[in-house]
Amino acid sequence: MKKELKLEVGKSYRNRKGVVVKITAKDPTATIFPFLGNYGAWYQINGEFLRTCECSEDLIAIVPLRLLSLIRKIIRRIRCRNY
Repeated sequence: MKKELKLEVGKSYRNRKGVVVKITAKDPTATIFPFLGNYGAWYQINGEFLRTCECSEDLIAIVPLRLLSLIRKIIRRIRCRNY
């Protein structure tokens, strides 16, 4: 049984491509795509990017805060080594 997502502003999710997307805003007047991601894409409450088919931009899993913290630390270390 597939677990249904329910998007929330401020939380981060992984899309089918593995990219982490943070939900930055919600449009209370929108009925179909009310949630805005940090890359400018709009999503349905269940994380779908398109209504008609599965898409690589669909949000499929929540990213825990601990994992986000670890990812940020790794990125900082990589950036420091490149300078």
